[in-house]
Amino acid sequence: MRHKQLIERINLWVMTLCMIVFAGLFIHTISHSTVQAADPPISHYQVRIIKVLDGDTVRADVILGFSIALLNESIRLQGFDAWETSRRRRTVTITDEELKKGQVAKKDLMDLLEKHKGRVYLMKFGDGRGVYGRLTGFLVVYPKKGDPIEIKLWMRERGHQRKDP
Repeated sequence: MRHKQLIERINLWVMTLCMIVFAGLFIHTISHSTVQAADPPISHYQVRIIKVLDGDTVRADVILGFSIALLNESIRLQGFDAWETSRRRRTVTITDEELKKGQVAKKDLMDLLEKHKGRVYLMKFGDGRGVYGRLTGFLVVYPKKGDPIEIKLWMRERGHQRKDP
C-alpha cells in the first residue's frame, strides 16, 4: 500500500511541476510576443524584387510558402497605368515628355521597393494572369513601422499614372 501512495504522490508532483512549467512558458510567450500592427494577411505573397521594368511592371520571385516559389515572374501592377519608359507599346501615342515621366516613375518605384526590401507583398488580381501571360496583382509594402503602403495609391499620389484606370 505504501508503494502505491508513493507513486501517486510522485505522479501528483510531476503533474504539478509540468503545469508550472507550462504556465511559465505561456506567460513568457505572451509577454514577449511582438505582433506588428502591419503584418500582411495570408492572402498576400511575399515577393523578392529582381528588377523594376517600368512604373507598373516588375520582375520578381513570388514566395508561395512551403518552400515553393514562382521564379523570375513578370508582374503587371494593377490599379494604375504608369507613364511609359519606351515606345514598345503600340496602342498609345508616347511622347518624349512621357518617356521622361516614365523614367522618373520607374526610379521612384525602384527606390521605394529597395528601401523596403523583404517587406513587399503581392495580392493577386482576378485569375492571377493577364493577356500577355504576366502575373497581375497589387503590390503592398508592409514597413517595419507605420501603415501599409499600397503601390497603386502611392504611385497615383506622385502623379505617376497616365490616366485613371
